[in-house]
Order: sequence, then C-alpha cells, then structure tokens
Amino acid sequence: MNARFIFLPLVISGILIARPARANRLERLLEERDCNRCSIRDTDLRDGYFRDSELRQSNFRGSDLRDADFRGSNLNRANLRNADLRRTDLRGADLRNADLRLSNLQGTLVDRERLPPKWQTVWDIVNDPQVARDLSGFDLSDAHLERSILDGADLTEANLRRSNLRNIRLREAQLSEVDLRDANLSMSYLSEANLVGADLRDANLSWSNTIDAVLSGGDLRDADLHRADLRGAVLNCWEAEDESPQCTDLRGANLFAADLRSADLQGADLRNADLRQAMLASATLREADLSNLDLRGVNLRGADLTDADLSLSDLRNADLTRADLRNANLVGVNWSDSSLTLRDANLSGVNLLGANLSGVDLRGSHLRGSQLQRVRFEGTNLEAADLRSANLRGAQLLQANLREANLRNANLREADLSGGILTGANLKGADLRQAVLVNADLSDANLEGIDLAEANLEGAILDLDEIEETRFCGAILPNGGLALPCDIRSRGENW
Repeated sequence: MNARFIFLPLVISGILIARPARANRLERLLEERDCNRCSIRDTDLRDGYFRDSELRQSNFRGSDLRDADFRGSNLNRANLRNADLRRTDLRGADLRNADLRLSNLQGTLVDRERLPPKWQTVWDIVNDPQVARDLSGFDLSDAHLERSILDGADLTEANLRRSNLRNIRLREAQLSEVDLRDANLSMSYLSEANLVGADLRDANLSWSNTIDAVLSGGDLRDADLHRADLRGAVLNCWEAEDESPQCTDLRGANLFAADLRSADLQGADLRNADLRQAMLASATLREADLSNLDLRGVNLRGADLTDADLSLSDLRNADLTRADLRNANLVGVNWSDSSLTLRDANLSGVNLLGANLSGVDLRGSHLRGSQLQRVRFEGTNLEAADLRSANLRGAQLLQANLREANLRNANLREADLSGGILTGANLKGADLRQAVLVNADLSDANLEGIDLAEANLEGAILDLDEIEETRFCGAILPNGGLALPCDIRSRGENW
C-alpha cells in the first residue's frame, strides 16, 4: 500500500515536496544536494515539486506521481515502472534509459522526442485516440494501455506481452499471431476482433466482451476467461500456411460462468479447464476434448458434441436437451442425477457401457445403434426414445418409462424391465432372451418376431391378439406357467 503524505511544505536543495508523517529516511535522502539512486518506491508523491532535481537511477517504482512537477529533472535510468504518471509534468526531463514499463502516461506532459521510440508510440496511443492504427509487428510489451481506443487497429504479430489492456477497445482489430502472454485484458472490448493463432497463455480476459471474435488456433492455456462473453466466438482449428491444423488450446483455462453460447469450439482442447456454470447452449464442440471435466449443471442445450471426448466427466445436473452426442466418447461419465436432462438429445452410436442413467429424462432421445450394455436406466424416462438396433444387453430398466419407444431390432437379452411401461412400444425383431419383464406393461406394443426364449413374463400385461410368430422357448408366462422349449407361438395359441 502506498505511504500517504501529510502535506507540510518542505524546501530541500531547491525541491519542494510533501512531507510524510514517517518519512525520516526520505527526508535524509532529499536533504543532500542530489537524490541519485534514491529508493522512493510505492510512495504517494502526488502534486510533489521535483523541478530540476538530480534523480538519476532513483527508484519510483509503483509510486503515485500524479500532477507532480519533474520539469528539467535528470531521470536518466530512473525506475518508473508501474508508476502513475497521469498529468505528471516531465517537460525538459532527461528520460534516457528510464524504465517506463507499465507506467501510466495518460495526460503526461512530456517532450515526445525525449521518449524512446517505443514509449513515444505508447504515449500516442493513450493520448491521441485513433481508430485503424497500423501497429503491426510493434513491441508494446509491458505497456500501460488501459482504456485506450484501438478499434480496427492492425496489431498483427505485435508484442503485447504483460501489457495492461484493461477496458481497452479493440473492436474489429487485427490481432493475428499477437503475443498476449500474461497480458491483462479484463473487461476489454474484443468483439469481432481477429485473434487467429494468438498466444494468450496466462492472459486475463475475465469479464471481457469477445462476442464473435475469432480465436482459431489460439493458445489460451491457463488463461482467465471467467465470466467472459464469448457468444458466437470462433475457437476452432486454424490451418496456417504449409502447417498442420492447429486447434485452440484451452487446457487449464478458467471459463467459470463464461458465456459460450453458439461459440465454435470444434477440435478445441479443454482438458483441465474450469467450465463450472458455463453456458454452452448451441455451442459447436465437435471432436473437442472435454475429458475428465466437472460439467455439473452446465448448460449444453442443443450443443453439437459429435465425436467429442467426454470420458470420465461429471455431467450430473447438466442440461443436454437436444444435444448431439453421436459417436461421442462417454466411457466412465457420471450421469447419476435425476435432474439431468437429455431430452431429444442425439446419442446415436455412443458407448455408454455400464453408465448410470437412472432417473434421467431421455424423452425423445436418439440412441439408435448405441452401446448400452449393463447401463442402469432405473426409473428413467425413455418415452418415445429411438433405440433401434441399440445394444441393451444386461441393462437395468426397472420401472423405466418406454412408452411408444422404438426398440426395433434392439438387443435386450438379459435386460431387466420389471415394472417397466412399454405401452405402444415397437419391439419388432427385438432380442429379449432371458430378459425379465415381471409386471411389465406391454399393452399395444408391437411384439412381432421378437425372441422371448427363457424370458420371465410373470404378471406382464400383453395384448395376446397382437402376438405373431413369437418365440417363448422356456419362458415363464404371465400366468406363471412355463412355455415348452423351442415352442413358437402364433396369436397366443396354447396360452
């Protein structure tokens, strides 16, 4: 914290300063004719009078020098890093080799030509707002550009590493392959900016407006994007000339509560990213790596997760309504939450071997051809779900709602459908050998050509008039009787 001065005028060697209540050491330093190599860092020197002073190699790092008068002073090799120089008068001062990194030059009075070329550019940016500046390839590292206006600027391949860019305006700016490592872009305006191939490792983009920005192939490892607005942003793969495709790297990025609705993240690497409370509705996540993530409660409504890797991720309470999960890797996913919704989701061809989907809302979902062996569907709502040719061998479907579900040619061998509701379901050609259908309701179901060999149908409700060419080899019938081995029944004959 800066030391605050009590303003008692003191004249020492022609220097009028504000005396601090406990600045004995500072007084001793300033009582000498010059104050070369003085260490006066992190000090409040607002309105101080330092005109024509010898301050070579002095350390003012982090000090508040607003409205101070340094006219004609020798500040050669002085450390002014992170100093607040707003409205400071530096006219006629010797600033050769002065360290101006992260110093605030807004409103600073200075002979521009006395500044090194890099800091001349920085001074121009903060004091002469212009759009569409050409700054391509410029070295602006460690620059303090907070609240600057650079809309439409060309910063291609510029170096902005560690720069303070808080609240900066960079709408529609060209920032391809720019170096923004460790830069502070919090609350910045980057809508529709081109950041293709940009290096944003460890950058702070929290609360930034990045709507419709293009960050394809960018390196955002460990970047802070919490609560950033990335709606419609493009974070997919980028194919540089004569190079293999480079996909956006978001490993370890902080995307807590970030808004990624309708963003394109195809092929992005999101391993170890923080996506808690993130909004990913209608986002494109095809072929993205989302493995082993905490996705509890995340909004993925309508998201395209085709071929995505979600293995070992926690999806409890997530909203996957109408999401497309075709061919996604869902091995080891934690689904065990009755508030999880996969209504109308496309899960065709997915591998959910051994998953727990008990109590999940899967109404109208598409699971055609999916691998669902030994999946727990206890109390799950699968009404009108498409399960054609799905492999449900050994699945637990106790009390499941399969009303009007399409199970044509599905493998339900050894599945437990006790107490299940299958009214109006299409089971044509399904394999139900050794399945348990105790007290299941199959009224109005299409049972044409199904195989019920050794199945347990005790207490089940079936519309016998609709059964044709059905096999009941060794099955326990609804009345508790046992069917003859390899006995093919037609229209309920011999029941």
